[in-house]
Amino acid sequence: HAWNEGIVTTEPTVETEGVKTFTCTVCGDTYTETIPKLPVVEKPTVTAGIAQAQAGEQVVIPVSISKNTVGLCGLTVKFTYDPAVLNYVSAEKGEALPTLELSKPGSAYVEGDLTFNWDGMDSDYTNGEIILLTFDVLNAVADGNYPFNVEIVKACDFDLNDVELDTVAG
Repeated sequence: HAWNEGIVTTEPTVETEGVKTFTCTVCGDTYTETIPKLPVVEKPTVTAGIAQAQAGEQVVIPVSISKNTVGLCGLTVKFTYDPAVLNYVSAEKGEALPTLELSKPGSAYVEGDLTFNWDGMDSDYTNGEIILLTFDVLNAVADGNYPFNVEIVKACDFDLNDVELDTVAG
């Protein structure tokens, strides 16, 4: 037989194997080979921690990254919260993403909507806390659970390719 290079007749997925079919260029006979399943690639995840505090106290909300196997070179994260409950006080860089520079919002930020940027010249693969956000819990706040949302505005690797990340709100 004189087999061709084959064509993929069934693309592999993360759940199923694929099939590649080879055809003899002389007689037309065929045979198939299995193509392995695609590997499951977990996305990096940015998680806002859950914190508790009473009215009139300060609360620190840790934000972390996990499964950072892609290596980030740039990251922009937006945090939204109820400004009738929390008043932003400060932000401290965490131990993760040490090669990236953290840019904090200036004094003209909109309360309830904070955006932070991490930028660098090399890929950073570390996991752990990326930022610690401190808030005052306002005096008139009733006991209860209040959402603290995380949105990835932009994330990229060293080659400036977009990187998908998952988020978990606190």
